[in-house]
Amino acid sequence: MLPSAQWKFKPPMKDGMPVEGEGILNFSLNTRSSGPPAPLTDAEVRKLASDIVEPSFPPDTAPEGATYTLMIAIDAEGSLIEVIPGGGPTGLSRYALEAIRKWRFSPWMENGEPRPYRAQVDFHVR
Repeated sequence: MLPSAQWKFKPPMKDGMPVEGEGILNFSLNTRSSGPPAPLTDAEVRKLASDIVEPSFPPDTAPEGATYTLMIAIDAEGSLIEVIPGGGPTGLSRYALEAIRKWRFSPWMENGEPRPYRAQVDFHVR
């Protein structure tokens, strides 16, 4: 892609004459300096985790099959540095947070170097 200083915009034309126009430009910006650009999936992050503890949801907190999602951030050393509730029945949040804090993570490797990453973790009521 050309740097923005080299972009050339051509005005819309009507009967060979330039006319005023209006439009929308969409830009996808990745502000992450390293690591994967998108959050890892539940399956991907579980491969980097050890000491995985599934939450023990009390009966009647949510219907069987319900899912509670957490969005997490892991630093380059593999430490859990952020947990954001991602969605699901609110009665499950406490149990999901207690469980994820017991997990241990390996860093995500990029070109042989450990990098921070974000991930989605899904917990299911059984």
